Amino acid sequence: MIKKLGTLALTFVLMITLALAGCANKTADVSTEKNKTREDINIRLKTNVDSLDPQLSSNDYSSNAILNMYNTLVISDSKNNILPCLAKSWEISDDGLTYTFFIEENVKFHNNKKLTAEDVKFTLDRALTVPMGSTYAFMINRTDIINEHTVKVTLKEPYAPFMEYLVLPFYAILNKEAVTAANGDKFANPVGTGPFKFVEYKDGEYLSMTRNDDYFKTPAKIKDVKFKIIIDQTTMTMALEKGEIDFLEELPGAERERFKKDKRFEVLEYPTNYLHYFMLNPNIEPLKDKRVRQAIGYAIDLEAAKKVVYDGAGEVNYTILRSDMFGYSDNIPRYTYNPEKAKELLKEAGYANGFNLKFVSVDTVAGRKAPQVMQGYLADLGITMEIETNEFGVYAQKITGSDFVISCCATLAQNDPDTLLYQLFYSTEMMNMPKYNNPEVDKLLDLQRKEVNEQKRKEYIKQIMDIVMEDATILPYLYREDAATYPVSLKGVTPKANCIHYIYDFYWD
Repeated sequence: MIKKLGTLALTFVLMITLALAGCANKTADVSTEKNKTREDINIRLKTNVDSLDPQLSSNDYSSNAILNMYNTLVISDSKNNILPCLAKSWEISDDGLTYTFFIEENVKFHNNKKLTAEDVKFTLDRALTVPMGSTYAFMINRTDIINEHTVKVTLKEPYAPFMEYLVLPFYAILNKEAVTAANGDKFANPVGTGPFKFVEYKDGEYLSMTRNDDYFKTPAKIKDVKFKIIIDQTTMTMALEKGEIDFLEELPGAERERFKKDKRFEVLEYPTNYLHYFMLNPNIEPLKDKRVRQAIGYAIDLEAAKKVVYDGAGEVNYTILRSDMFGYSDNIPRYTYNPEKAKELLKEAGYANGFNLKFVSVDTVAGRKAPQVMQGYLADLGITMEIETNEFGVYAQKITGSDFVISCCATLAQNDPDTLLYQLFYSTEMMNMPKYNNPEVDKLLDLQRKEVNEQKRKEYIKQIMDIVMEDATILPYLYREDAATYPVSLKGVTPKANCIHYIYDFYWD
């Protein structure tokens, strides 16, 4: 049993957060009096949408965007407190096994059908059957309908972070009738209960929504929402300055000072729970020898690399777990910069003269810079590293298929490390992209998940960390710091470490 309630992490690959909020003026003067009456908003979306069905999406960017058309049972605030949404209240049994949710009674889907407990049960039952269910719904045993607006969820075992999971887009409540009619089509017309309704999606161009005037809460102040797909970061910043988009995240560190000096814009910097890391495939030579993987860990000066790749933004991390996470220990193996140790390990492994390998990366600023930095450090060890840079879709296929020797990735962590450790190291998990397989780690992961005693659970986590850091298939890099950037006249933007924002909160002053 996990007593410590954490932030939650979820994950699926590839990098990073949510696109939300903003509005586009067609001139560069983005903070004029006109903004006070604007009802439209244009938001940068970093990737194409991979699904309009939240349970079938494996891309954080698109799932966070489409969440604005749906509601979850609960939401979280900027301090990760759990707040009501479609569930107006709930009760948790003393043994932590059952959660009874009392559903709002006057909620309608966008197809004008009334939300009932049957839709909630359908959503939770379906969560157990979809590909990502093993990651996000593993703890659910069954869901029972008590009456038209009450459901009882029974867990297999007590699992304290359960409520944190329910915040995720994966748990957006679906309309049974609409999903059944879609028959697995990921791009069928989405039907949610959210503050915005679907209008149109054009691959490579935009996703548009309009306000749901029948929303069960007060209708949103923003009427028309367009997520514009802009992959290139230079194009992104130019579009913001021209007023073609109104909100973006992940403003590069090199650009922040310039935008901070521009009185038209607000630059809101905040830490996130996104862990960036390198992946080393232990099933391909020469990385089958853990001494080679360890040598790569010792070869890189992460603090210096951060200055190059992220312009100094973010918190370097050597141990996967942050110091504020449950189970963190100072006495965990770590790879601090030590080129002499790296050379010694390579010599022991029979690679004193180096070798050749390939780094599979993604075509983003960080995706280009990070392997270039590693390339320089490994060259000092006699290692020749080729860099293969791919557009996002190809990159995603390669890493999820373990078609790499070295690569990079990012995932959303939480204060409780359970989900993070399972995703990265459990042998059958989809996010375990290096295909790391250690039966002892699997056993310990299962034991810590079920352990009621917190001290005993910390001991299990310590054992896990000792082993996985020694095996070095995941080399942690840093926890990302984001910078949301938007016109000063846009209000209602609140930073969240889980990078989920709600356009419903945005408005023009």
